[in-house]
Amino acid sequence: MQYNIATSVSVAAATGCFTVAVFCWGFARGPRHDHFRWAAIGALADAGYCLTDAVIGGSDTWVAGIVWAARMGLVLACAHSVAWMVFLASWARIPLGRPARVIVGSNLVGIPLSVVPDLAILDGEVSERAIP
Repeated sequence: MQYNIATSVSVAAATGCFTVAVFCWGFARGPRHDHFRWAAIGALADAGYCLTDAVIGGSDTWVAGIVWAARMGLVLACAHSVAWMVFLASWARIPLGRPARVIVGSNLVGIPLSVVPDLAILDGEVSERAIP
């Protein structure tokens, strides 16, 4: 694995997201602030997503690692979306509306489908593009 600008930015972003998750979890311990647990879960999903970007950006020839990281990135993006929608509804103290339920439901379906081989991410289809 190479350490380059892409991995540097991704690791820095993951550190920031993890910090936000810690703060949100701390806020959730306060009275009437339990909705911040969802914000913490969303921030942890973001941190994981950033780390998958670091793997993708820093991998040279580790095709299996790139494919695995891409699949986990999709899983974590879906998890982040679910956590964000539930956080916003619980913060406003309103039930999820129909559009939000559709988004949450489609992302919950997308999570297991993201790890099915050759469905969302093709196993042998990794290409490198030069950045000018």
